[in-house]
This record gives sequence, structure tokens and C-alpha cells, in this order.
Amino acid sequence: MSFSDTRRDFLQKMLTGSAALPLALSFPSVLQAATSQAKRVIFIHMPDGINPTEWHPSDNLTLGKQNSALESVKQHCTFLRGVNMYNNPSNGQSGTNHDGGTRNIFTNHNATSMNIAIGDFTKLSDSRITHSSVLLGVRHNYQNFPFSTSYRNANSSWGNALLPTDDPRTAYNSLFGAVGGNTNNNIVDYATQRRLRALENMKTELNQIQSGLGLVEKEKLDNNLDAITDLQSRINSSISENQTSSDLSAESIVDIAKLQSLTSATDLEAIPDVSSLHIDIAVAAIALGKTRSVTLNWSHNTSEMPMPWIDSNAQGHAASHAFDDNFDRQRNWYAGELARLINKLKSIPEGSGTLLDNTIIMLGSDVSHSNNHGGEDMPFILAGGSADMQGERILNYNTSHEQLLVSLGQYAGMNIDRFGYHFDKAGPLEGLFTD
Repeated sequence: MSFSDTRRDFLQKMLTGSAALPLALSFPSVLQAATSQAKRVIFIHMPDGINPTEWHPSDNLTLGKQNSALESVKQHCTFLRGVNMYNNPSNGQSGTNHDGGTRNIFTNHNATSMNIAIGDFTKLSDSRITHSSVLLGVRHNYQNFPFSTSYRNANSSWGNALLPTDDPRTAYNSLFGAVGGNTNNNIVDYATQRRLRALENMKTELNQIQSGLGLVEKEKLDNNLDAITDLQSRINSSISENQTSSDLSAESIVDIAKLQSLTSATDLEAIPDVSSLHIDIAVAAIALGKTRSVTLNWSHNTSEMPMPWIDSNAQGHAASHAFDDNFDRQRNWYAGELARLINKLKSIPEGSGTLLDNTIIMLGSDVSHSNNHGGEDMPFILAGGSADMQGERILNYNTSHEQLLVSLGQYAGMNIDRFGYHFDKAGPLEGLFTD
């Protein structure tokens, strides 16, 4: 007996049985999988901590000197308080430090960091994905900086660090090929095409067994055929609504003139362009289905990078200990780049909304208070996810950042309630997502 004969026999038994619901509707995952929007996560590491007084908003969401650049987009932002990051699993209250915090922010002492875990997980579920994770750096590898926020199967000495790409030209070519190539996204993903073919095959086989059925079974069959036709119609309607525009390409998202005029990825005067190009590339990568996990590393911890483009010539790490106006303005520049990313995501239509609706951005640092090197009350901000997570609010907790990482993993579809070393509560952050 062939596989097709076996399946027809199964369908006939279903029709002659006592199932009350139409057969097609007994497989709701077919519709759910075909019509749901992909969920993406963007991770951002901002080096060297913050001044809590100027970073954390007041109860009425008044922003401080270090993040006032978020004012125009704070309706998309959730500011977390009381989420702690611990450096030493043997002593949960030990706080953190720059190097340990960098390795810990996305790992929570796990061998694989959450940004990489999400990328590996989502690549298995979507055949369009060409890059499980995209790692982008802004002068991160300058002077051969050895640490990273990203790891896969790390050993006890934190080997197997995955370093980001600092040069936007290299990142663009890796993702999209040479400028001028065919970078349009697939209009319909392969998994949805397979589901539609499976439904059509089911209709064909149900029609083939019609002659051997009695009146009651024929009525059941007609109900099933109607249900399958309705399901096909709903999937096709969803495709029509949610498909990526044929005009959407990497070249329509990335500032190609800026990319082609870039001569250095490390010269200080080029850094604003490098950062904006990486933001463009990150958005293009998720908009075109190349990946669902992107990481942006702005410089690196104990950053030596001054910011002459905002008239701040103090090195970043030195400014973090001076605790002066240079430090405030440098933090606020990072906040402004987060705002740029939010607005770029908002500019890309998707379904009845925008790409921002189906993307969550996590921004954090390697330490909290920059002078104290603490890990308590970390400067975490979440943005986006408008379809699942409201913005313009402060959420207060008293927990390990494991719950934050679990929340992001669950958002991406992972079935987890713990990640890394378990310090405190399991599961996601309560109240983060809407019901």
C-alpha cells in the first residue's frame, strides 16, 4: 500500500468516525503558522554603564540628560527597574564588572548567549533565513579587543567568542551581495507554500473517496471541503496582506551612497556613518528575512572611543568615571542611535502595521552605575514589539536578568522558562507582554 493510499484510508476513517468538527479545522496550527508574523529581536550593548540619576526616568517618565534623545520615541519604550545582573554564580550579590558584564549580559553564564540561541532556533523554523545571527560592531574590534557579548558553546574560560563585523561594507556584502544585485525578499515563504500544497492535496484525496461514502459521510466530506477552501482563502488573504512589497530591497533600506563613500570603519569622523549604516543593515536583514536575531555592539567595554562629532573628546571609559558632562552627552548619543533604529523600523511597512510591531529591541550595558561597577538595577530598555508589548512605561522588578532573557527567548518562540545560571525567579518578566 502506498503512502497516498494509507493517507486516504486515514481520511476515510476520520470521515466515517464520530468527529464533530470538520477535519480541516482539527489542525489549527496550519492557519496559525501561515498567518502569524515572524518575531525578531535586536540586542544592543552600550559600554561602561550609566549615571542612574540621569538615566532612569522619573515616575512621570521625564527623561534625564543621558537619554533625552529618546523623547520622541518613548511611546515605544519600556524602562526596566530592579533587574539585576550578577557576575559570580557562587555569590549572587557580587555585582559585576566590565569584562564579566560584557560576557554575561546576553548569556547569564550560559555557554551560548541568548542572541545566538534565538538565531539558531529561528533558523531551524524558517527556510528563508540565511544567517542565524547577524553581529555588527561600531569600532568594537579596534585594537583587537578580545571580549564579546556573543558566544556559542563557550568553554569555562569563555572561549569561542563570536566577534561582530565592524565594517558595514563587509556586513552588507555578506548579507546581500554586491550593490546592484538581486536582494528582493521572497514574497511567500516556503513553509506557507508547503501548507497550501498540503491543503490542495487533501481536497483532491477527499474528492477521490467521495464515491464510497454514504449520505452522512458525504455531508461530513462537504463540510470538510468547505472548511479547507475557507482555510486556503484565509491563508491567501493573509499572504496578500502581509507579504513584503516587491519594491523592498536592501538598496531601498540601506543608504547606498553613504555605504559606497565610506573609506574607513575605524576613523573617528566616520563613526556616525558607520553606526547609521549598521542600523540600516540590521533593519534590512530582518525586513528581508535574512535573520531574526541581530546584535549591535557600540564600541566595547572600557571603551577608549571619544566622540568628537558631539564635541566630546574624552575617552568613553574615562568619561564614565569622571561622571561629567562628557559622560552625559556620550550616553545620550547612544540613546539617539536607539531612537534612530526605532524610527527606521517604523518606516518599514509590514502587514497592517510596521516592522517595529514585530521586533523587540533590548538595550543594556556591562555595568549599571559606571563608577561603582555594580550589577544592581541595570540600565535595560526594551523598545518595539507594539503588537505584543505596550510602551511608554516603567516596570519595576526585583529579579535577575535571567527573566529578561527568558522573556526575549519566549517572544522569539522558544519553549523555555530558564536560561543560564538560575539566581532567582523562573519564567518571563511578569506584566511585560500584553495578553
